[in-house]
Amino acid sequence: VISFLVLIIIGTVPFPAVGYYKKIKADTNEIVAKSSDAFLALQSSTVSAFNNDIPQAENDLNSALNSFGNAEQIIDKEYKAMLYVAKLLPIVGDKVKSRQDLLLAGHQLALGNAYLVKGIAEATKSETTDNLITRLGILQQHLRGALQAYNIALDQIADVEITAVPVEFQQSFVDFKTLFAGFVNDMNNYDQVIRGIQLIMGGDGFKRYLILFQNTFEIRPTGGFMGSYAVIDVNNGNITNIDIPGEGSYAFQGQLDVYEKPPLPLQLVNKRWEFQDSNWFPDFKASAKKIAWFYEHGKKTTVDGVIAINSSVLERLLTVIGPLQNEDYNILLQSEDALAKLESEVRDYDNKEENTPKKILSVVLSQIFSSVQNLKSSQLVGLVTQLHEALSNREIQLYFNDFYVQNILQDYGWTGEILPIKETQDYLLVVNSNIGGGKSDAQITQKIEHQAVVQEDGSVIDTVIVTRKHIGQGEIYYDIPNIDYLRLYVPAGAELLDAGGFVFPNENSFKVPPSWYQNDKDLENIEQNLQLDPKTGTRITKEFGKTVFGNWMVTKVNSESQIYFIYKLPFNVLSDTKLVTQVLADKKFFDFSNFFSQKNQEFLLSHYSILLQKQSGIESILDHSIIYPDGWVPVWKEGNNLELSVNGGFVEENFDNDKIFGIVMEKK
Repeated sequence: VISFLVLIIIGTVPFPAVGYYKKIKADTNEIVAKSSDAFLALQSSTVSAFNNDIPQAENDLNSALNSFGNAEQIIDKEYKAMLYVAKLLPIVGDKVKSRQDLLLAGHQLALGNAYLVKGIAEATKSETTDNLITRLGILQQHLRGALQAYNIALDQIADVEITAVPVEFQQSFVDFKTLFAGFVNDMNNYDQVIRGIQLIMGGDGFKRYLILFQNTFEIRPTGGFMGSYAVIDVNNGNITNIDIPGEGSYAFQGQLDVYEKPPLPLQLVNKRWEFQDSNWFPDFKASAKKIAWFYEHGKKTTVDGVIAINSSVLERLLTVIGPLQNEDYNILLQSEDALAKLESEVRDYDNKEENTPKKILSVVLSQIFSSVQNLKSSQLVGLVTQLHEALSNREIQLYFNDFYVQNILQDYGWTGEILPIKETQDYLLVVNSNIGGGKSDAQITQKIEHQAVVQEDGSVIDTVIVTRKHIGQGEIYYDIPNIDYLRLYVPAGAELLDAGGFVFPNENSFKVPPSWYQNDKDLENIEQNLQLDPKTGTRITKEFGKTVFGNWMVTKVNSESQIYFIYKLPFNVLSDTKLVTQVLADKKFFDFSNFFSQKNQEFLLSHYSILLQKQSGIESILDHSIIYPDGWVPVWKEGNNLELSVNGGFVEENFDNDKIFGIVMEKK
């Protein structure tokens, strides 16, 4: 049949096409060799651009263009009129079409690289007097041109059959496709970061932003204790003033014109709610509004936005700009030791007359701003990369009064809200708050174990175990007991069944506010339906659309502590079980043969999914498992690292960002 079709095709095209058949097959090898050389050069060019090696990227780009040009010369000269004919021929046709796609993709990729290389070069040329915002705008303009070409190249590369690539280059091509897809994704991320910076810095007049520096060595709900802050004034895209009080956040003491009762756990350290403790809500938008409220009542002025920056961001910046030498303090800050050295400087400060222990932070920040304004070409992309990672990991969180700006940044995932879930979806957020435990979180490791067990009736019982270990290393400043008020945010309506392992601070340690202090209205509106579990002493509230369990754990130096919560979810995973009578053709189901074999049978499916949200400022080991009753087997999963078992799934990995896991089970 195939031979007959070939004869028909040959018979229906002009006679010269038959003569070209052998010539196309022979010359294809030369075209492939040249285009393969071009793609290898492009691969090197992309890697060089990605690693900020602009001279090498330019050299590889020129080499690629030359190779593509040589390949295309053969086609233009000999075969351009015959491409359609070649596509109709067996075997050769498919390969010619794929190789044409390769050439077209190569040209688009080369065009994209040209945009990118030129953009980085222009944005970082030494003779420019433009500020960082203008230079990032130049880079973005070229980046968007590059992205347009890259996306066309991605589509064309996807159409290439691997058999059209010589065997010796096939693995390199597969690797390149993976690398290139990731590269394009990174370029989209860079565009987002630059767009975010432009929105913040804006060209629409004067803005004042409150910048919070959160110390992750003393963990708090939004990432760390707010020991220092800065006020930055921006006018038409230019930073016009930076003010960092040397006294740090305690500069507000004595300036507040309100007397508010703090949240009950914070009364362990203060009878009055003040600015330095105002980041109490793990939802950053809620905390940012409260922080701005305290700032207004202390400084009698308002701000247009609040930006929280974790201390870990300093390490990221130093990996880009290099070590920072400060002559005034005779200190060398490197990415691996900067936080510890700054902590030591602040801790050992003894000038009681001047009383500005945080002044060194002001000096260091000024040096960093100066370095960032004068980045080399090899550093600009690195800066954008580090900023994107910090924003994605909530090491930087943003809140702005401008709804337009806030909504765009929220779409990017940079605004730190507690995430919504579906009505029948599980959820977990573990929130640690160091209250009176000094900087001991620098020596704490944490493991979070979450197990969901589906009962025979379809109800789900969750067990959460939190284990914290204090690995004291002889440093007096850190080697003190870690006092942690821990909150579990779980689906709204979850019912606490049991809990234990808690250690309560001495009641006499709490500082009782005077009766005339006011109850905070925001706190009352957020913490709703307050209950106290009589059996375990667990505080239960409803906040941000979630049920919250709160209790204490204390971890002594060189010891381990563990607490647990057992609760019932407010939904049933079998109540909406689907009766399926047709083949499920979703590519995500890994066992197609199973479904096709049951084509005419009925079977039951159940779905469970969970969103595990990470607290800013702390990394943990995550151990999650889902267990169904006997007779249920997994047929689909969501989450690359989720391993399937006989009746469920499990995963253990670093809890370094938000996680979503899901599983579909079939009743046998």
